[in-house]
Amino acid sequence: MIEAGKPTNLALELPTGVLVVVTMADAAQLSTIEYYLVPGNEPALDAAKLRELGRSGKAMDTLFGGQDIDQPMQFHDVAPGTYTLCIDRKPDRDHHLPLVCKARAVPAAKPVFEVEL
Repeated sequence: MIEAGKPTNLALELPTGVLVVVTMADAAQLSTIEYYLVPGNEPALDAAKLRELGRSGKAMDTLFGGQDIDQPMQFHDVAPGTYTLCIDRKPDRDHHLPLVCKARAVPAAKPVFEVEL
C-alpha cells in the first residue's frame, strides 16, 4: 500500500528492446551513409521527408562517415514491430545515390536482429 510521506518499494518490469544491426556491403566507396528507422511500412519516403522525421524524433537516424563508414550501424532498444529502414548514401559531398528503403519486421523473439543491404 502506498501512503503519503512514507517510503515505498516499487518494482517496474520494463521490457528491453531489440538491437537492430545494419551492415552495408559497399560502404567503403562512400563518403557518408545516413540510416533511418521509421515506424510502420512507409513506401513513399524521400530524403527530405526522412530528414524531417529524423529532426522531429519520429524516426531514429544515425550518420556514419570517415573511418567508421564500413562499421555495422546499431539501433538500440527498438520495440518489436514493422519498420521502414532507409539508407541515404553519398559518394561525395555533392551527390546522393538513389535512396534505399525496405520494410522490415523486427521480431520480439530475437534480442539482436541483423540486416544486410
